[in-house]
Amino acid sequence: MRKPLIKKQQGFTLYMVLILMAVIAILVLAGSQLLNTEMRLSTNDADRKYAFGLAEDALRNGEQYTYTDVHKTKVLTDATIIAALANGSSQPRDFFGVVGAGKIFQDGCVNGLCAPSIESATAAGSSYSIIPAWERTATVSGKKVSYFDIDTKSIKYNLGSAAEVSKDPRYIIEYLGPAEDKDTTLYRITARAWGRNQNTQVTLQSVIRVKNT
Repeated sequence: MRKPLIKKQQGFTLYMVLILMAVIAILVLAGSQLLNTEMRLSTNDADRKYAFGLAEDALRNGEQYTYTDVHKTKVLTDATIIAALANGSSQPRDFFGVVGAGKIFQDGCVNGLCAPSIESATAAGSSYSIIPAWERTATVSGKKVSYFDIDTKSIKYNLGSAAEVSKDPRYIIEYLGPAEDKDTTLYRITARAWGRNQNTQVTLQSVIRVKNT
């Protein structure tokens, strides 16, 4: 009379063992997925910090380049700027002789030198792009491409072939015109860097004031 009862108990034990094994398998799988997620987050965070450091380096390089290779050798040698400084003028329009088609700073950011957006250009009575320089794009093969991805629209900060990055950082220089006094001029530099993963991207900006001497 008791033998069928023993068989039922044995079957119930097997059932409980299978359930326990399934629960353990689910916990192991969930733990491995959590570990993988944390590793990806850690890797992405490290890559972003790496790109941030590169963007800072590119920004500092852009600031120095703006002063030595743009302001001193291009802007301060322009006839309209020389005349404005000689007359002691501090009006913005006197400084926009370097901005416009065929001039040093253009809305198309030729060679990474950009005309200001409409907010500043209005002071000179001229109409330029209403899009901020760092957001401008060009159509390449039917697709819109950021100026930071075009060699002729931005300036490369060359890291060398040994650098572990998806692409070298780049920056653009935006001419903002004279400051409140005629003794200094303002520029905005925007630098963009990528990490080891090309989807990791950091953009930094600074505005510098340089002397007109």
